[in-house]
Amino acid sequence: MLSGRLQHLPTSENVWKSFKHRDLTKKTREFLWKSTHDAFKIGNFWSGIETLEHRGVCPHCEVEELMEHILTDARHLEESRYGR
Repeated sequence: MLSGRLQHLPTSENVWKSFKHRDLTKKTREFLWKSTHDAFKIGNFWSGIETLEHRGVCPHCEVEELMEHILTDARHLEESRYGR
């Protein structure tokens, strides 16, 4: 979990205010909003869709495909993107 990686957790108020910071692009603000509202079709979204349940699991790591995994643990994504 992310809280185990940070020494100081920001308050909820600071997090929400930071999403509206003028230095963030619209795409970045949308990504942050979608990430915090589980709006991406990853992980648990696919459970219960009988023929598509496999999409909720990382094919390389065999763990649930959560945003945290995609951003911090899925090193294979970087390797395949950059041909390493």
